[in-house]
Amino acid sequence: MSDRVVVRLPAIALSLVAGILFWHTFDPAYASRLAGLQFGPMFFPRIILALWLCLALPMIVVVPSSVRNKLLEQRKAWPGIAFAVLLVTYVWLLPGLGYLITTFVFGVGVQLVAGTRNIVMAVIWSALIVGLSWVAFERLLEIILPSGRWI
Repeated sequence: MSDRVVVRLPAIALSLVAGILFWHTFDPAYASRLAGLQFGPMFFPRIILALWLCLALPMIVVVPSSVRNKLLEQRKAWPGIAFAVLLVTYVWLLPGLGYLITTFVFGVGVQLVAGTRNIVMAVIWSALIVGLSWVAFERLLEIILPSGRWI
């Protein structure tokens, strides 16, 4: 396998996963709209997956040579692999643990993979983002986020 293909594999994998998940949001099982709510349960996932596709697809075609050379020279593919593992784990745990817990742990994990060394700040930022996004979606937009089996 050529080096150019190896560098593009994470973007290809992320695009395929996002495309499959986006397609799955149109499943009739999710088509129900709860009475009194502005948006159906698939509104938020479709926005996130559309953004995900918009960011991942161009990376298949355009991988800057500086990034390609740096990755190939230093063999630093582990952050991308760790992010993919975190993402798969996040999607797997979301129905059982719910949005608040799963997204908080995912946020801390992503910050640590990205190189943050201040764990306290990673926890604070993750809690802040989760709290604000929960208020925005649940209270303001009336979009129901997964609550999990534990809450």
